[in-house]
Amino acid sequence: MKFTLKKIIIFTPNVPLLVEFYGKLIEPESAYIDEDGKWGEVVNENVSIAFHNGKKRFTKVTDIKLVFYAPDIPKCKSDLEELGYEPGKIFSSGEIEFLNLSDPDGNIIQFSNRN
Repeated sequence: MKFTLKKIIIFTPNVPLLVEFYGKLIEPESAYIDEDGKWGEVVNENVSIAFHNGKKRFTKVTDIKLVFYAPDIPKCKSDLEELGYEPGKIFSSGEIEFLNLSDPDGNIIQFSNRN
């Protein structure tokens, strides 16, 4: 049986803030927040990132890292800065380059040219 990733759920005390953050970051096909503000999603292509109201399982520890493909990491950094984000420095190990960014809850987002 082959499994297909369809949804990633991030627990957060502030669903609307993360829906706005990721909505701006990935320009999703759709995004919404339930009326009570305790569930939201951004949908991009075949995967959605969902936000569920609740505490993180561990304090001061990142439970997840989302990785987005970006073929040109210096351009990616520049584009992120133009959008008002504060990406970290570019790391390189030969052909592989990547940089990290934190969302408002402290979750790490990585942009990498590794395909």
